[in-house]
Amino acid sequence: MNFEVLSHRSEIIKAIESCSLKSGMIWQSSNEKRVIKNFTHIEVSLKHSAVAIELECLDGLDRLNPLYIRLEHRNTVFKTKIIVSEGRKLLLRLPTEVTVE
Repeated sequence: MNFEVLSHRSEIIKAIESCSLKSGMIWQSSNEKRVIKNFTHIEVSLKHSAVAIELECLDGLDRLNPLYIRLEHRNTVFKTKIIVSEGRKLLLRLPTEVTVE
């Protein structure tokens, strides 16, 4: 597999927005465990320079630890941090780097 690293803001936004299924998974590791969750919707919020996702449940996620996202489209992967969580939604920092296949 050949992977490409995208680091320009416009490329990152395009990679995230081009995901036709808008679904994927997140994972977060801590000293004790790894939390893995699936999501079915992702969108970019240019107003907040953020990415928003909706999960079934936010249990087990820690705002202080990095969060990783994998999208179905081109095996897109990026690292981010939680800005705020509300209900079933997470608002995440727009990544500075995205890896795609």
